[in-house]
Amino acid sequence: PNIDSYSAFFDNAKLGKTSLEEMIRKEGCSDVFVCGIATDVCVGSTAHEANELGFRTVLIEDCSRGIQDDNIASTFERVKAEFGCVVNSCEVKAMVQGRDRRPELGIKLALECRKNILYPIKNKNSKFNNQKVNPDETLDNENEANHNMGKVEQTQTQG
Repeated sequence: PNIDSYSAFFDNAKLGKTSLEEMIRKEGCSDVFVCGIATDVCVGSTAHEANELGFRTVLIEDCSRGIQDDNIASTFERVKAEFGCVVNSCEVKAMVQGRDRRPELGIKLALECRKNILYPIKNKNSKFNNQKVNPDETLDNENEANHNMGKVEQTQTQG
């Protein structure tokens, strides 16, 4: 179809997606190595989307070319800010073989794992212990909003 897309994962409006994510997950991969033309457009969009989808993302700098130097630099900074890596091609083999383990990729993995942990809402110190609980042991919607508001209030008073 005639869809404008800079990312290899989604169209520009994120109304549709490609089958790339499904293919990568089917193979059990957690890392995505990105390179190509243009660093500050297609490569950057693909790297960003890979990060958003939970993949540990590595942008290969010397295998990519961009259009504008300042946009290329901001693309590199964005990848790094999302706990991805910007490396040269000579570093990739060691990374794939597991001999080069970057801390930022470990942080990304830990953050993704954390999303899958179910934390119990009720604890002995919670002011919500006597609230109505759903069968799946979450607070009902009204109480959940209050529970989250309590976290915000606690953060504000502590800060």
